Amino acid sequence: MLEWTEKEYNEQAASGVTVIDFWAPWCAPCRMMAAPFAAVAQQLSDKARFVKVNIDENENLAVRFGIAAIPTVAVVKNGEVKEISVGLLTEDALTNLVMRNL
Repeated sequence: MLEWTEKEYNEQAASGVTVIDFWAPWCAPCRMMAAPFAAVAQQLSDKARFVKVNIDENENLAVRFGIAAIPTVAVVKNGEVKEISVGLLTEDALTNLVMRNL
């Protein structure tokens, strides 16, 4: 799974669909989100890129997205934030989130 910093976001999120998992290593629900996120990333890798952003290491990007709680998943299409979901998602819920924003 790719880990992005603000630099990668600025360089790569302007085109295509990017699904971002905002997380932190100390967050138990974030660790629970890792398996569904990886499974959906594998299933939909031909439709979107899936990346993780550690909010402790990328505070500016977290502020830019208005992250107030984690885990938070954001779907960005051609540089525009299409949808943000806060909280733990099941594999089905995450798949639906991505598919409706392609």
